[in-house]
Amino acid sequence: MDLWESGAAPTDAKVTVVTALVTAQHRNSKALGRRSWAYRGAVLLLLAEALTLVAAIAESSGS
Repeated sequence: MDLWESGAAPTDAKVTVVTALVTAQHRNSKALGRRSWAYRGAVLLLLAEALTLVAAIAESSGS
């Protein structure tokens, strides 16, 4: 909005806005990628914990 008020050409304002949107989209994509890997790691740990628990229950009930 400051560009419009300062009298910049409409094309310059649009280029600035699009550049900002592309930059924000790139940052968002990186953040989602990190969160996705963190989620996958948490799922893997939970699966390992559940399998350990099942194995312990099976071992204790078998004796």
